[in-house]
Amino acid sequence: MYTLANFDDKEYKKLIGHFSRSRKGKAIDNFYQELMKLKPGGFISNNLKMKLDKWCETSPSRSWGTARPYARQIRDMILDSTQGEGKHVHDKMEFPSLSINIEEIFHMPWEYDSDWNAMYGITDTRKRAMVKDTGSDSLHNSNSETFLTFFSLANRDSWQQPKCLAKHIRTRDDKLNDDFVTTMRLNQKDLWLKPKEIHFNPSHLFSTLSIQKKEMKYSVFFFEHDIMSSKLNSSRGEVFKGLSFLDISTKQKWSKFDGFIFLPTLKRCLFIESKLGRGIDETVKWHDHKIRISKIARALESAYLFTHHPDSAFHGWEYDYLFICPRQEYESGLTKYSQIIPRIQDLNLTVLKDEYLNLEIDSDPVKKPLFEDFLSTHYRHIHVLFWDQLFEVLEETAPGFLAKYMENLQLNDRSMYVTWRSRLNLASIPYKNDKKNIGEMP
Repeated sequence: MYTLANFDDKEYKKLIGHFSRSRKGKAIDNFYQELMKLKPGGFISNNLKMKLDKWCETSPSRSWGTARPYARQIRDMILDSTQGEGKHVHDKMEFPSLSINIEEIFHMPWEYDSDWNAMYGITDTRKRAMVKDTGSDSLHNSNSETFLTFFSLANRDSWQQPKCLAKHIRTRDDKLNDDFVTTMRLNQKDLWLKPKEIHFNPSHLFSTLSIQKKEMKYSVFFFEHDIMSSKLNSSRGEVFKGLSFLDISTKQKWSKFDGFIFLPTLKRCLFIESKLGRGIDETVKWHDHKIRISKIARALESAYLFTHHPDSAFHGWEYDYLFICPRQEYESGLTKYSQIIPRIQDLNLTVLKDEYLNLEIDSDPVKKPLFEDFLSTHYRHIHVLFWDQLFEVLEETAPGFLAKYMENLQLNDRSMYVTWRSRLNLASIPYKNDKKNIGEMP
């Protein structure tokens, strides 16, 4: 697939209209409808670009001849090289090591359209960050928590979500879909085309959560978002901002999570934080100075208030905070999160309560009783999941998943194979290679 320029969408639609009517007023098959789906800054598939190139370069019969100039104008507009676009995402100049396609790296079904990201709530910008050759979120970066989180959770149910959801999580203009959010929150049947097929035992993934297969069939994996969002959670027409017990009602990114698994049939949401490295934020900047409160405390209070504050649209739901991390890092006890999480889970300790000492508590009278309830119940809602446990579920869903995936990389893309070996090592995911090549890394 190729990158697209940030072209003027209105002018593009006018040009498409001229193109579609260029054969004596008759629309050119369904080709123009495929072109209509392209978005500024997005991607065009290999097959669609080949069709467009054919229209631009061949000499059609007289009755079709007027279409070619419009086709060329369309190609010049959407693949404008002066903006640095029109690059093949697998081109050797852009990705020196990548010799297999993006779909194979994501382990994605071939039949999906280029807007698959909209079915998981991923913005086009975030999608581009994952498939580019450099950057912290890139699939080429073995340290990318973003890529590994999405890869693992999308493959958990074999990428069924785009086939099963009746509504996109994001709209054509890359905004959250109000209709989707409302339909999901109210657990309406028209959210689904069909239920997912679950081929793993949920207790193997969520051993302490008592979630059954029948509930996972209607689960929604929603990737990376700040829940302080007018599209996701409005109160009387305005964004619900009461996501902390501190007086930080306008603080952005206080309540951002790496992902969510919504379970509408249970009115329950799993808020996901994932880690490959060792660190967690222990301070946050507020009013030009830093206050000491951990990322874990911020996440727990945000999830609690999202589901318990009476002004929240999700009031009445239940929450759980799922912390995904490498087993080795956690069991070593050397990381900050491996030290703090067991203490938070101990109902006899006051670790979380102590974090609020000497901090300015919100004066909202509604929050006072909620704060007491939060401090007395939070320990039941934090859970640790190891990356190797998540990959065991992938094996349960598709036996031999990792071995087959790695064998394909080893045979077809040496550099990506090495990246994945490093990634598996960071995540403490055991992998035994039975087909060692010359120069194979240990």
